[in-house]
Amino acid sequence: MVNEDCRLRPFTEADHAFYWDIRVDSYRAYVERIWGWDEDWQRARFEESMNDKTIDRQIIERDGVAIGLLELTREEGVLTIKNVQVMSTSQGAGVGTWVIRRVLADAQAADQDVILHVFIINPRARALYERLGFKETSRGSIRIHMRWVCPGEDS
Repeated sequence: MVNEDCRLRPFTEADHAFYWDIRVDSYRAYVERIWGWDEDWQRARFEESMNDKTIDRQIIERDGVAIGLLELTREEGVLTIKNVQVMSTSQGAGVGTWVIRRVLADAQAADQDVILHVFIINPRARALYERLGFKETSRGSIRIHMRWVCPGEDS
């Protein structure tokens, strides 16, 4: 079972190369379709983003092997999923569902809503979020913004 095989652990500098590899694995096809892929620009933007200390970065492991990442930010009353990425070789096995359910449980315990965005051209991820209770709040030309509303203690 996924929940017995998977765990989240804090990001360390030793994960830096894996972090880049999963970004390329998860995003390259979408970025190529939307903007085109410029390796140097993408690498520079990635390195810049790694300096953002407001992001809680976690590694998703399955059987002790890194297979994904989770990035969160927290503000009063809302938790933002900045990124949840699972290596393509590990997708379709329930790992993404497991991660999102953990985030939602933590958010509910803290009485926080959860927000995220998804590329319009990624219907598979959007379907996962909708299945887990996220609703579309707005739509741009590239992304759909979604929100899960914390049901609170009375639900």
